[in-house]
Amino acid sequence: MKEKLFALLLEDAPRDAELVREYLLDEGYDIRLDVVNCEEDYLKKIGGTKYDIIYADFTLPGFTGQEALNYSLKICPDTPFICISGTIGEDKAVELVKQGATDYVLKDRMERLSLVTGRALDASRHLEKFRKAEFEAKTNRGLLKAVINNALDSIYVKDTDGKYLLFNTAAEMMTGKRAEDVIGKSDYVIFNNEDAKKTAEDDRMVLERLTPISFEESLLLNDGRVHIFHTIKCPIYNAEGDIVGLSGISRDITEKKLIEQELIKAKEKAEEGDRLKSAFLQNISHEIRTPMNAIIGFSKLLKEPDTDREKSITYGEIISNSSEQLLSIISDIISISTIEAGQERVVLKPGDLNVIFEALNKKFSLAAKKKGLTLNSGISIPADGSKILTDTNKVTQILVNIIGNAIKFTKKGYVSYGCQLKGDMLEFYIEDTGIGIPENKFQDIFKRFRQANTDIAGNYGGSGLGLAIAKAYVSLLGGEIWLKSEI
Repeated sequence: MKEKLFALLLEDAPRDAELVREYLLDEGYDIRLDVVNCEEDYLKKIGGTKYDIIYADFTLPGFTGQEALNYSLKICPDTPFICISGTIGEDKAVELVKQGATDYVLKDRMERLSLVTGRALDASRHLEKFRKAEFEAKTNRGLLKAVINNALDSIYVKDTDGKYLLFNTAAEMMTGKRAEDVIGKSDYVIFNNEDAKKTAEDDRMVLERLTPISFEESLLLNDGRVHIFHTIKCPIYNAEGDIVGLSGISRDITEKKLIEQELIKAKEKAEEGDRLKSAFLQNISHEIRTPMNAIIGFSKLLKEPDTDREKSITYGEIISNSSEQLLSIISDIISISTIEAGQERVVLKPGDLNVIFEALNKKFSLAAKKKGLTLNSGISIPADGSKILTDTNKVTQILVNIIGNAIKFTKKGYVSYGCQLKGDMLEFYIEDTGIGIPENKFQDIFKRFRQANTDIAGNYGGSGLGLAIAKAYVSLLGGEIWLKSEI
């Protein structure tokens, strides 16, 4: 069954009012929402109607959320008051809470509305429950003590000087302090000086305002960890109506907060993954269409009856190069798919470094020559040490991907690559005089679908998979990959 919620909203923008209604409906509330947009209507409503909660925009023509809060504190102080605004910053919103608002929601973070609403209603219910408990305490203190000590939340009572009068079992477990060692003393026997000073300030706020407050606080406990608590503090009156102290209820929400943070991170990661995949699909479709258009276009030209031999040779080379480009893109997609699925396997067999480097020289010498680049390669290993046992296909693919990048991103100068023995490991290196990579992108470029910046694909082409495949293959072969670079 949906939770019924009778709320008042002070808002002069109909669309924003409808947005609040929709957020609450989406969270499963059976909402009845009265909307007003001026001081006169607002006063009529809070003066004649009992609401579960009040929402208020901060800035309206001729009326402010601050004024609305002041009226609420005077007329219906027990009704939770939540400021909803897009015109004030977080600092101003926090200041409003210190002046008596229950909580706040910024309009660019409306997803917090359900959390804040639940917290405010929970605080209101706690206040109501505690007042009932006070009434029962007058008739049956034994029952009240049992209820308090069996509560899962920490419950405590202090006098107006901040000295503890009651400290339940949950509070003992939370702080590691026995009630008999705390009763009659202040927070300084429980917390460090900074935290004790902070709790004393909260107590003073309750006693001066004579209204409940609900907030989250971080406290260092005796287990050496900082815990996060949702705390509600309320003033206590004697039979004559005089303020005699305050009560507090604190719930440890540390684990809940950690889960929320993990969920937020997971959501952000998933959204980032979706964005990257979308960008990748747009980019890869362009990368595939480019060679395909060349293959189709020049194949048609080959059929023309007036095509001479020289043109036929040129067209054939274009078709051949475009086919290799298309095959490379498809191979990258297949490779990253098998890597992601955990299906990529290492096939060890004897190989020769000289053979690998001869093949690399043949593959890249023409591309380097066309760009006017100097291509240098060398193996600083004795001839009898060139035989290796590895997955030569993967080693070759790693070097092809990185050397190909070096040539692609180098406009002038040189590209050098080679291999040398470092202890019991082979160290391959590729060096170039290209555009360089900023330090803050050193890790990103090895992630799938990533390039150093968003302009790379448009200016230089590429799928953004080459280095991700290279890193995955290096890891499979038991090695590591790194870079040094500057713009």
